[in-house]
Amino acid sequence: MRSATYSYQYGKLSNIYGRKVILLLNYVLFGLGSAISGSGQSMGQIIFGRVVGGTGAAGMVSMVSILISALLAFVLVAWQLKLPKTNTHVKQSHWEKFSRIDFLGSLFLSLSIVLILLSLDLFAKAKYLSDAVPIASISIGLASLITFCLIEKYQASEPIFPLKLLVQRDLMSTIPLYFQITLRATPGKAGLYLISAVLGNTFGGILTGIYIKRSAKYLLPTILSGVFGCITYTLLIIRWNGHTSFPESLYVFGGGLALGTSYSALFIAVAACVSEEEFAIAGSGLYMFSSIGTVAGISISGALFKWGAGKGVNFHLKGVKNGLQIANRALEDIEYINTLSEKIHRLVVSGYLSGFKAAFDLECINMRQEVKEGDAASTTSLIEA
Repeated sequence: MRSATYSYQYGKLSNIYGRKVILLLNYVLFGLGSAISGSGQSMGQIIFGRVVGGTGAAGMVSMVSILISALLAFVLVAWQLKLPKTNTHVKQSHWEKFSRIDFLGSLFLSLSIVLILLSLDLFAKAKYLSDAVPIASISIGLASLITFCLIEKYQASEPIFPLKLLVQRDLMSTIPLYFQITLRATPGKAGLYLISAVLGNTFGGILTGIYIKRSAKYLLPTILSGVFGCITYTLLIIRWNGHTSFPESLYVFGGGLALGTSYSALFIAVAACVSEEEFAIAGSGLYMFSSIGTVAGISISGALFKWGAGKGVNFHLKGVKNGLQIANRALEDIEYINTLSEKIHRLVVSGYLSGFKAAFDLECINMRQEVKEGDAASTTSLIEA
């Protein structure tokens, strides 16, 4: 959440103070946060350290990507995609630089991100959707977001995140849990099933880079990333039924391939669609939306999983002696599931599958939407041409 809150700010700050200064600041914050967490004597101290470290980590990821693109990617993009260049290196005093920072816009955008993401987490944990706390949180968050948009459009002379950038054209947590429940795997062994997804991510990024370098086109990989993801989650929905073999576990390679392809293509697309002056802001904004999507996806899919698993486990244990007590414990403690008899374990797994399929359905719908947006963008490009 801290990364999502701060990542967008570093693009504009690096335009004002320079890439090196902001990157070094990120390293200092990350190191300081790690030291606080490592030496923490209470949960509060550890969380505070994570907040400080997350503030630095957000900038480390986005700034390094921006620096690399400035050194390498812009050469390719400017050469083949005719990227406009501008000169932004103007000497200014410290006060002039400080006065350029959009503090008010930054405050309201950060507040809206925190409250909206917090409300999603609260909704996922709430017993009823009518609970006042998550409703109040998302209402204030949306109001803050509207206020931010008004400030950026009518008040800010140098917006922290220009609104015009918005109109220019979670797999990793669910998979190990699936194998822990269905195969009685330990957390370490369950995590090994993600290796193929990591390899897919790596190959996707490399192959996309090679394709874009040779063709100077980034729309096709963007569409294909959605296709790869949609195929992957469709296979998981159809084929993962509680007794997944090793070859079938390799389906997640496609999910990693989709993620790597998408990130590489979108980053180059951003570089091609904005000026060099705005690229740092747009690039950090890309990572901001990625962080927001990660938190929102985990919260929403978690809520769907909890709802589906709860409904399924209670249904399959209906009529079983002490079924309600077994269901409650099975939904609260994964280790407890491994102590159940083979017959009861199969019933619990069948119930949990409803939750997994609900989460996979959400991912599949998301990937289908990405494919549709890619097709729409392709049509628009042809019309413009």
